[in-house]
Amino acid sequence: MFLFACAHQGIVPNRPNSSTKYAHKWTAACRTKEKKRALSIRWMTLLERDTDGDPRLLVKLNLMHDSEPSMQAHIGIPTQLRDYVLRAFSESKLLIYEKYLSSEVIRFMRANYGKHAMDWPQLMADVRDTIDAIDAGIGPNTSQTGELARRWLDLFRSYASDDPRTQAKSLHALQAEPDLITGTCVDASLLAFVREATANAAQPL
Repeated sequence: MFLFACAHQGIVPNRPNSSTKYAHKWTAACRTKEKKRALSIRWMTLLERDTDGDPRLLVKLNLMHDSEPSMQAHIGIPTQLRDYVLRAFSESKLLIYEKYLSSEVIRFMRANYGKHAMDWPQLMADVRDTIDAIDAGIGPNTSQTGELARRWLDLFRSYASDDPRTQAKSLHALQAEPDLITGTCVDASLLAFVREATANAAQPL
């Protein structure tokens, strides 16, 4: 998942069988929560840059990483390290949400925010395919758009709860805080499509 972002910056060692050693170095370098979050943001921002913000490429990298254990060993990024980065990255987002949501809601989000982290790239890739089709004059049918809206809402509700007030506050935070989408491969066109799709489905996000 993080091949381009790290290899291009010299963050990942080139020696085979170095994954355990690198994981130890990462842990040692991240003794403070602030540093963990800062490094995870840097990591994900580089990944977004090196994939040109295209979630479809991110999906392919994830598949390569998960299906090729030898690749994990060669680049020094085991699954445990990837998940460690994702947890730190998720926490950086939750700290922003704390400005908008109650402590009770934040506890719920902290318990659920990262559970479906690996489901988002494929959904965003499917949305990006649909946007490209629209731009090419090959619009999707209503059922396809509705299915994308349903999938997005399901994932959104999995961490934002079913409370409409919490959902509204979460959306406001997303609109007001650009840092919430930094490193996520989400851009304005993708968000605009999702808002329209969910509105047309009579389930506004």
